[in-house]
Amino acid sequence: MNDRARNALISVANTVFPDTKNLPRIRKHYALQIVEGIRLYLGYLGNLQEKVPELAGFWLLTLVIQLPLNLFLIANFNTAIVPIEHSCNIVMSVFLVVEVLLGYKTIRAITQSQVAKFHLSQFEDISSVEEILEHEEGNG
Repeated sequence: MNDRARNALISVANTVFPDTKNLPRIRKHYALQIVEGIRLYLGYLGNLQEKVPELAGFWLLTLVIQLPLNLFLIANFNTAIVPIEHSCNIVMSVFLVVEVLLGYKTIRAITQSQVAKFHLSQFEDISSVEEILEHEEGNG
């Protein structure tokens, strides 16, 4: 199919189905909403219970899915977009970058805290064993 025929077909399709040009953008918004719900749940659960896997899931969903989709919505100028939507996407991307940076810092801090708790619990177990041995030696 040559370029003139393809362009004619696209213009006819755009007049018959005017919303098809926005379908990829609409699909991306649906994907963002689904991921946002899962991401917020993982962040909430991981933050309150100090669970590293949930926080890591939150961080990875933000870094791998949410941020690239949002940056694509900002950089894609082929769709008809309202200026306020473009501004909101820029603000959302700034928040996502801050979330990625602070999320990484938080995951490192919680991991180091849990490692310290683990090492302290090992010393407590050793001291309780020593107390039992001293008590048995005193009775023997």
